[in-house]
Amino acid sequence: MNIFDGHTDIPADIVEKRQQGEEQVMRRYHWEKLQQGGITAANFALWLEPGKTGADTLEQALVYLQDELIQISAECRVVHCLQDFKQAQEQHQMALVMGMEGLSAIGEDLSWMSRLYEAGMRCASLTWNEENHLATGVEGSVGRGLTTKGREVVRFMESQGMLLDVSHLNEASFWDVLKITTKPVMASHSNAWSLCRHPRNLKDDQIKAIGASGGVIGVNAWPDFLHERHPDLAHYVEQIDYLVNLIGVEQVALGFDFCDFLPPDPHKDPEEILETSGLENVTAAGNVLTQLKQRGYSSEALEKIAYGNFEGLYGKVLPQT
Repeated sequence: MNIFDGHTDIPADIVEKRQQGEEQVMRRYHWEKLQQGGITAANFALWLEPGKTGADTLEQALVYLQDELIQISAECRVVHCLQDFKQAQEQHQMALVMGMEGLSAIGEDLSWMSRLYEAGMRCASLTWNEENHLATGVEGSVGRGLTTKGREVVRFMESQGMLLDVSHLNEASFWDVLKITTKPVMASHSNAWSLCRHPRNLKDDQIKAIGASGGVIGVNAWPDFLHERHPDLAHYVEQIDYLVNLIGVEQVALGFDFCDFLPPDPHKDPEEILETSGLENVTAAGNVLTQLKQRGYSSEALEKIAYGNFEGLYGKVLPQT
């Protein structure tokens, strides 16, 4: 069964390895694993460390990514419009939706949004965990929400057909976004706070608001967002069950956020659990569908969760051609 991964940090790995002089990063490090995991589409989110990277770094990162995508153009198709999903399927290519995980690097220069769109970006989150010139992430000031420039970016994205990702926003920014959006939004890699009380997870009213917008939530496999002591496949599937019961099977998808290929965070406790049992990396993605089938999910429901819901969401936002 085809799987659409709603969030992968592979672009960050490409940029880092390119900076070290390596080439063909996707082909050498990721392509085989993605195939083993059954991934046929993905949101490729570029993360650049907030506060330490700016426009120059972003400019160079886009060059690296563009060169990398040219090298894998026979196997992968970058999605610019809805038709690209169909053409990728017909030509047995992986459909890549390029995006930004946080926009701190653009600073206050909103002209960058047009440049990002021209570079192929079709989704973005306003922040990572930090607060920036646009909005506030979960590690920023509790009462600080969307800024005037942030509102401009939201309107630009909607007018151009870029999907807005509300993962990482603090609650004030989240609700400010939902007040002004006229199109569906996604939480590409977020879980339910009621099951795991981590600040990155969504409260029930947030989940319902995303569902009411016509949006989609991609369930995250990062251990911290699943269970404090025993993050595993069962807790991942429990998150899917919870969301499906709350907002319906059409609004729930997979947003794995696998980070096994990224260097360890030097600020983290080395004894901390850094992987989810049964979902250690992308090669295990199919385990989720096996578990859901055992729980009684129909083939139609599995197809929606695995692939159809994210493609359908882009059908509401992207231009047809």
